[in-house]
Amino acid sequence: VQNIQNMLGGFLDIVERTRNAFNFTDPYKSSFVLMTLVFVWLFFAFVSTRMICLTVGLAQYLGMLAARLSELVPKRAKVTDADTSEPSPKSDKPEKEGSPVATWLRNAILSLPTEEHLRRTYFWESRCVGEREYASVASAARASRLEHLWKAQWYDSLSLRIATTGGNEKKNKKNSGDNPKWQENVFAVFHGRRLLWWNSTADFDDGELPVGTLVLAGHAGLAGLSPLEMRELAQEGEATISRIVAIFGRGKDGQQKLTCLLPTVESKDSLQSVVLAASLKRD
Repeated sequence: VQNIQNMLGGFLDIVERTRNAFNFTDPYKSSFVLMTLVFVWLFFAFVSTRMICLTVGLAQYLGMLAARLSELVPKRAKVTDADTSEPSPKSDKPEKEGSPVATWLRNAILSLPTEEHLRRTYFWESRCVGEREYASVASAARASRLEHLWKAQWYDSLSLRIATTGGNEKKNKKNSGDNPKWQENVFAVFHGRRLLWWNSTADFDDGELPVGTLVLAGHAGLAGLSPLEMRELAQEGEATISRIVAIFGRGKDGQQKLTCLLPTVESKDSLQSVVLAASLKRD
């Protein structure tokens, strides 16, 4: 039963590949087949069938005549080194391969997709397209929500590093170490005089509460990078330093300094302008 199923499966695969060779599933191979058929049609249109049959018959006759004549000519036996050497039990010569044209045609036919191959390919392509469409719709809904409902001055994804500079500095160092780590893929929104951030864009879309807030009140605004931060970021290059913004203000652990790594220089300039305008604004 298994052999019969394999034979039927192979036969159906050949049928599907042959059909797909003509319906431009593979444009290159279908174009080649179409051009070959056009060439054959033109050949039979200008050359009569009688001449083709005559040429084939003459070629077969001349081939047989040449074979008979070669048999009548005596051949001298040539003594070679292979005749004097001892015969080896196994020949080291590789097996004779088939014609390159036949191999190319066989590979061309086997490379054509079947219906199962097309189903799998279109499934993953449709899934990727659906994910891109969903991301596009979600991005448009997020932008509309932030602009019309939140009235946000700025929003973007970034990498964030928090350093506490107030009275809880010893507690912060004890919990997070001397060098705070970067929090990647953070989604931040600047609303009013507050900078709020979530762990990811999905958390914001799901309506989760922000994980952190920085209020620009009192002694707050833009800050410069410390020599230690400059030395650490120097290894990343000037392109990374040009996208860095440092902001200080009041957080849940006292006075805090946020070091933000923006995706683009334009986003960094926009955030700087918003923070500067909010820090200069008086109640």
